[in-house]
Amino acid sequence: MKRKTAVIHTTPVTIPVISKLAEKYCGDMEIVNLLDDSMLPEINRAGIITEGVKYRLNTLLVLAQSMKADCVFCALLSQGKGEEYDRIVGERLRSLGERNEVVVLAQASMARAVEGFEREERKRFLTSPDSGVRALGELFV
Repeated sequence: MKRKTAVIHTTPVTIPVISKLAEKYCGDMEIVNLLDDSMLPEINRAGIITEGVKYRLNTLLVLAQSMKADCVFCALLSQGKGEEYDRIVGERLRSLGERNEVVVLAQASMARAVEGFEREERKRFLTSPDSGVRALGELFV
């Protein structure tokens, strides 16, 4: 019997990211994408700052981004301007990657911005969608 896994997204932007990773890591597992943005107000209240920096430990940098209205480049995704978003976020990430050995992208929508990086450069960026879906595939496939 084919396995089925449900993924709850807080924004539709992450659906293609997770779907692509599921194809890569989960074989013929059926992925059901559910959208529930009810958690977004809580995420924004938790104090995730628009600029993105949450923790800095030596040369490890963990990033998250807010989907608040004042996050102008975040709005690009909801406007269907994904390439422009990837370019802007990618430029910022490259800059951070030059100053840090490892950058953890704790926001699924940010992971797409490093897809176009060269392999060697991309190694310094860890993404929660990639590691999470890979672990799912290893567990059930």
